[in-house]
Amino acid sequence: DGIAVLILHGLAGGEDLVPGGGRSGNAGLVQQVHVAEQGALKEIQQERGAGIILITHYLGVVAEVADQVAVMYAGQVVERGSVGDIFNDPKHPYTRSLLRSMPQTDTVDDELYVIAGNVPSLKKMAVDGCRFADRIPWVESAKHEAEPKLHEVSSRHFVRCTCYQDFEFPLEGDMK
Repeated sequence: DGIAVLILHGLAGGEDLVPGGGRSGNAGLVQQVHVAEQGALKEIQQERGAGIILITHYLGVVAEVADQVAVMYAGQVVERGSVGDIFNDPKHPYTRSLLRSMPQTDTVDDELYVIAGNVPSLKKMAVDGCRFADRIPWVESAKHEAEPKLHEVSSRHFVRCTCYQDFEFPLEGDMK
């Protein structure tokens, strides 16, 4: 796989920044390796003082490997912070929805949360306004910023748009 070769080439060449991950399910060495191998990758990173940029939908891998996380939606960072911030105190509705849609090992409920609506086409998307607004129609439009900015909600933890302040998951059947 091309990404795996790129990672290995970066590590072998002593690069300061090593890309990892990819868009498709089979496009990343990092997603496919065992947690112990992820530890080996992190060890090499620390030995060389290299950074790793991991682009993935595999949140379990992110939790194991990353120190800092940027969550993107529709081509835009919607939340950025430490692994602890993102996994233990998520703020943005998209981040919270992603985490809620992950299978949980500490529950007997087999039903997964499904994020309402559809992923927008980047070609047809408006350039202003909250890009996640259509996916959370129960949050009033006045609660979204016209030009969403990243707000620092705690030390080095940033969230785009003020809609996070009024977001709650709807009760079943409450969505407009």
